[in-house]
Amino acid sequence: APLEVQAPAARAVLRYRGALDNGTVASQVPEGLRGGRQLTIDDLISLELDPEGAQPVDRTVDLRLAGGMMSSAWTINGQAYPDADPIDLHIGERVEFRMFNQSNMRHPMHLHGHFFRVGRALKDTVSVLPMGRVSFSFVADNPGNWLFHCHNAYHMEAGMARVVRIA
Repeated sequence: APLEVQAPAARAVLRYRGALDNGTVASQVPEGLRGGRQLTIDDLISLELDPEGAQPVDRTVDLRLAGGMMSSAWTINGQAYPDADPIDLHIGERVEFRMFNQSNMRHPMHLHGHFFRVGRALKDTVSVLPMGRVSFSFVADNPGNWLFHCHNAYHMEAGMARVVRIA
């Protein structure tokens, strides 16, 4: 249901690009949703303040995601967790993380303790496609130590994680 708005709940069918569909998904779509418009992430607009991300960032953090099936480690900026430097941020700082995926695998990157903006959408996880780039911004307004990691469990276990320290 929409937050803080008197409107009916939205309904949608979520399909992933490249996912196989043997016809079962189409047959399970409720009648009212058939033939609807396909949305993209650019169609999603957060109801939170600053929906256009108009405020400039105080700091940009470049993050290179790397590793592979022939490697024993998945890394962020060449370091594998737990033997990795924390990412230190100041409370209240507006930060942009720019991720560059230097591997041939997708990395759904997740930041605990915060939501971040990808375009106009508010998220806590974003996929970085193989050899792709994704940026997100957020305000470091929740002090403490927060894990930033790949949601592919074996990538995280093999080191694709960092502690984001906010003080």
